[in-house]
Amino acid sequence: MKREILQFRAKRANKNPQPPVIKLPLPERIEDDKKVEIAFPESKEIEDKIAEYALELDDYQVQSCVRAQDYIKTFMRANALLNGRKKVTISDLLLYDLVHPLFLNSMGELGTENRVLSLIKKHPEKPDKEIIKMSSLSKGTFYKYKKILQGKGLI
Repeated sequence: MKREILQFRAKRANKNPQPPVIKLPLPERIEDDKKVEIAFPESKEIEDKIAEYALELDDYQVQSCVRAQDYIKTFMRANALLNGRKKVTISDLLLYDLVHPLFLNSMGELGTENRVLSLIKKHPEKPDKEIIKMSSLSKGTFYKYKKILQGKGLI
């Protein structure tokens, strides 16, 4: 299916190389004096935590890790701006920490397969018995999805 989509796009690009131009009702440009720069600190602690959250969003297939990293940083900058600050602080990350579980489930109910994948990746050192308890799944359901994930090469 994906191959067919790519082939369709390739054929269409040859026939009509210019994509349609859609004019949005936005201002032509934002004046420089109205732009606000929010500084992001160079903190290994903050960057590591953002990377951890981004990878979790990627594991749950909510967003790619790169897009999730940008989203989290934008969220933190917006919070700093709303609080009248010109620099992001650890408090902005703590706020994101509170809403992260909501964002994980923003794409609807998480599938069992994604839940099993996430738990196995988060706790690779734990035996299956403990992961089964954490997942609240039956033993049969857990192993069914673990086999599916192994077949896909995800674990």
